[in-house]
Amino acid sequence: MRIIPFLFIFCLLFGCGPGKQKEESVNDTKSDPVETAINYSQNFSISNYNGYKILSVQKNGSKQKYVLYKKGTQKPEINDSRAIFVQTPVTKAACLSSLYVGFLDRLNETEKIIAIDNIDYIKNKTINEKVAAGKVAQLAIVGKMNEEMTLAIKPELVINYGSGNIQSDRNEKLYNAGIPIVYCFDHFENTPLGRAEWIKFIACFFEKERAADSLFSQTEANYIALKAEAAKATEKPTVLTELKLNDAWYVPGGKSFMSILIQDANAHYCWEKDTAIGSLPLSFEQVYKVASGSDYWLNVLYTKSKKDLLQLDKRYGDFNAFKQDALYNNDLQMTEKGGNAYWETGLICPDLILLDLIKIFHPNLYKEKQFTYYRKLE
Repeated sequence: MRIIPFLFIFCLLFGCGPGKQKEESVNDTKSDPVETAINYSQNFSISNYNGYKILSVQKNGSKQKYVLYKKGTQKPEINDSRAIFVQTPVTKAACLSSLYVGFLDRLNETEKIIAIDNIDYIKNKTINEKVAAGKVAQLAIVGKMNEEMTLAIKPELVINYGSGNIQSDRNEKLYNAGIPIVYCFDHFENTPLGRAEWIKFIACFFEKERAADSLFSQTEANYIALKAEAAKATEKPTVLTELKLNDAWYVPGGKSFMSILIQDANAHYCWEKDTAIGSLPLSFEQVYKVASGSDYWLNVLYTKSKKDLLQLDKRYGDFNAFKQDALYNNDLQMTEKGGNAYWETGLICPDLILLDLIKIFHPNLYKEKQFTYYRKLE
């Protein structure tokens, strides 16, 4: 009997009776949204309202909103004149980076791709076959997007990477023609899981949120387990990356994606104490002074062998990693034209990259596993 007064008060407060529940309009932006959990990425958020979503991309203090609502439903009224509206699920998408092809393939949505930037940079077998058959268009063969061709094929969504300046990224011509372009800032994330978590963002346009959550959770769990296993190794080798290009040797900063990957594999990156997220342009002499004694040397760009390195610069032969045959490149899965699975799928599955690095730095671990992206230079 004591619970009866409580139930009466509860019903007064929350409207238990028929017809007393508040019916939210699709235009009701005053109600608090349900936020999708984003645990690693810093540059996007997902707010779920009644009948639609608002995806926000933020960088350098500015923000771009993408309002997603289901096809056949009322367009939401959003108090933002620059908001971009997209009807879902998208069935015709243009992907202007191999990474976005990788995201859609991971979500089992490859058939929705009707255009790419340039097939030379795509490893995906299905897309290569469709381009050869004339079923998938190439919109940026010479680098710049072909706006006329884009208008002709009328994709429901163009997925591109942003420059970091949201205002200058916006393509008014395509926007006014009703073709929405979403600019992603995944490449500004400095953690491996932060980049991979963008699958949650991409998935919203195709109504594959549950699949994205499941896939990312699996990647996250694998990554954390691999990192913990690598931490058990007693030796911690030193690592150098990249090559000199023209007048500078661009090494990843200490807070960069690559630096964190190397450290998570329980190795010392030569510039790990640096605080930069981007690359550091250094001279050959500066790199040699810090990293000539490194145990390993990774990501030697377009070189296929140690001989190739010496042809570029004989001084590369003076590095300890060169002498010890400890050079590895991330081009195990690369097409003749340059399409590389490392950039297409590796950033989505950083656990597989981490496994490769652990195998390199700690040869006694995971002997039964095969390399996915890396190979040893001979």
